[in-house]
Amino acid sequence: MIFQQVKRIYIQFRIFCLLLLDWLTRKKGISITFNGLKLKIPGRYYRYFTEGYEKHNFLFLKEKIKPGVICIDIGAHIGIYTVYMAKLSNAPVFSFEPTPSSLKTLKKIVAINHCEDTVTILPAAVAERTGKTSFYLNNSVLSGSDGTRVAEANSLVYVDFGKTINKEKIEVDTFSIDDFAETNNLKIDFIKIDAEGSELDILKGAGKTILKDRPSGIISVHCFAFTDKEQTLADIWQILSDYKLIPLFEKEEMTRLQFLSMSKTDIFDFQFISRLT
Repeated sequence: MIFQQVKRIYIQFRIFCLLLLDWLTRKKGISITFNGLKLKIPGRYYRYFTEGYEKHNFLFLKEKIKPGVICIDIGAHIGIYTVYMAKLSNAPVFSFEPTPSSLKTLKKIVAINHCEDTVTILPAAVAERTGKTSFYLNNSVLSGSDGTRVAEANSLVYVDFGKTINKEKIEVDTFSIDDFAETNNLKIDFIKIDAEGSELDILKGAGKTILKDRPSGIISVHCFAFTDKEQTLADIWQILSDYKLIPLFEKEEMTRLQFLSMSKTDIFDFQFISRLT
C-alpha cells in the first residue's frame, strides 16, 4: 500500500514537472535530434526519445522514404513517425490515430514541425473493413486525473490488464487500407502499422493495395494481445507470403520458424519489402 502511494506521488510530481516544462517553453516545443533527424516535440516528451530510439525502424525509414513517397501511418500515437515520414518525403502522409488524448498531441507535433501541408490526420482506426466499431481506451489508475493519463495499448482488441488499468469504450470510424486507397485514388508507397493487436485484420484489408502498389513498411506485432499467439503469427506469416512480402528483422530476412518463435515475446517490430519488382 505504501509503495503504491509513493509511486502515485512520484508519477503526479513527474507529470507536474513535465507540464511546467511545457509552459516554460511556451508550448512551442523543444528541439531534439534522434536517428539523424531534428524535430520538435512538446516539453513533456523530451526524455522519451533517445538518439537510438527504435534505431532499425528509423534507419529503414531513411532508406525507403525518398522525396515523393506517399505514406500511411496506422496507429500514429503522438506523431513521431508521421513527422519523420513527412520530412523525408515532403509528400502526402496519412496519419490514423483514434485515441483522443494522443490525437491532441499528434496535431500539436505536426503543427510545431510545420508539416500541416503534407500530413492529413484522421481520427479513425484502420481495420479489415470500413465502418464503425468499438475502440478500447486503457488508462493507468496510477497517472492521476489531470488529463495526462498514461495510455496502455489502446486498441480495437479488448485486452484485460487487471485492476491497474481502467477500461473505457468509445465508438470510432474504421477504414480498410484498400477502401481508403481506392476512394482517394492513392498509390501507397510505405505503410507503418502499430495497432496494438489489430495487425492481422489490417493486413487482411490491404491485399489489393499491397499487390498493386508493392509498398515497403514496418509492422509492430503485439503478441500479448493475441488469444492464440502461435496461430495468429502463422496467419500473419501466411498473409505476408500471399502478398509476396519479405519480412526483415535487423536487416536480415526472417524464416517462418524465426517468425513463429517471436510468439515468446510481448512485442516485436519487423520491416517488410516486396518480393516482386
